[in-house]
Amino acid sequence: VCARLEADKTLATLFDILRDYGETPAALWLKGEQELSCSYAEMTRRADDFAACLTSMDLEDGWIGIAVDTCHDWPSLYWGVMRSGHNALLLDASAADNVIQGLLNEANCRQIISRKPRGLSGNVRQIDFKTLKDAPRAIGFNPVWGEYTAMCTSGTTGNSRIFAYNGEAICEQALNCITLHKANKRIVKDDNRGRKMLAFLPFHHVLGFMGNMILAQVMGTSGIYLQDRTPNSIINTCRHFPPNMLIVVPLLGNSLVRSVEK
Repeated sequence: VCARLEADKTLATLFDILRDYGETPAALWLKGEQELSCSYAEMTRRADDFAACLTSMDLEDGWIGIAVDTCHDWPSLYWGVMRSGHNALLLDASAADNVIQGLLNEANCRQIISRKPRGLSGNVRQIDFKTLKDAPRAIGFNPVWGEYTAMCTSGTTGNSRIFAYNGEAICEQALNCITLHKANKRIVKDDNRGRKMLAFLPFHHVLGFMGNMILAQVMGTSGIYLQDRTPNSIINTCRHFPPNMLIVVPLLGNSLVRSVEK
């Protein structure tokens, strides 16, 4: 897989790798206490459904903001935006409307996908995520690839800043699995299919996106998605789908260690 990506560091090749994982589960989640899953084949098919729907909307070229909380549909949404020929601006769905507006203005982004109407200026076209989820199956869709994915800093030390990564940069992040494999084969095995990673960090977060999504998917692992982030929900979900891997910020890792030591 890595040799294939090394030879052609493009999002198109990365997406083809994901599609080739076929019926391997890409996402696992609970609906109440019912265990549900989505395969890599279905995830990539849904991406084309979303892309075809976006293409039919006669949108402006350039950026589309994604202000949707992390969920099992999020990867299909991201790949759908990129395969519709647009660049993706990843936004915190919980951010205030004025913060979202400021980031859209800075990126010169005039389109946003969200679960709910937001108080934004009239020149921003708002796309209901439900419209995309209800889109019919796309038959014979031919993608036109966007190139850039942009993420925003939290703004805790000042104004939020936007950083854009091209397709090659994202592929380089995916190829970090080679370094991890060489360092510790318990972390990254020769074949990671069947292993499960808890999608704990939000996907608009640079580590959540690059680690919990891009790195996890290029290895063919299954993402475990939470209903919410309450302790009981996290524990219950992990009892249904015991994770093999967890990528978190150091603060949480240190807290887990202290709890175990106690």
